Amino acid sequence: QGSVNRCASCNAGFHLSGTSCVANVCTCSGGTPVTGTACSSHGLAKCASCAAGRHKHNHACPLNQCICPHGTGATGAACPTHNTHLCGSCSTGYDLLSIKKCRLRVCTCANGVHKVGAACGTHGQEQCRVCSNGYVLRAERCPEKRCTCGNGVG
Repeated sequence: QGSVNRCASCNAGFHLSGTSCVANVCTCSGGTPVTGTACSSHGLAKCASCAAGRHKHNHACPLNQCICPHGTGATGAACPTHNTHLCGSCSTGYDLLSIKKCRLRVCTCANGVHKVGAACGTHGQEQCRVCSNGYVLRAERCPEKRCTCGNGVG
């Protein structure tokens, strides 16, 4: 005579479905769910591991979020390790370098004071803010002040 499968309770990692014990199936958004006895309740959101660009936090897999002191931190796959210093974009007056850091834009100025930050159009370009004594500000540069005098001494 054949036996009939009629369960009253189930082992760890299983749940009762009708009169049978079936394996619990967990879920995990952004990663791989736990299986077997680690999946203590059917439908439970609990991750065993996370996909690239995500990290484990309280059995979940949120996106990685990087830190950027002078801009916006990279996220997800652009941030391989959560909470590291990697920038996705920079604040006004800063340039995003190839190493994903933000550098303050600093211009140069022979014979005066250079522009910085948002006032500086391109890092390293000559752009003066104020000129030293004996020099005059012309087109963001500081050429020597030269006086001319028609028919006399300047």
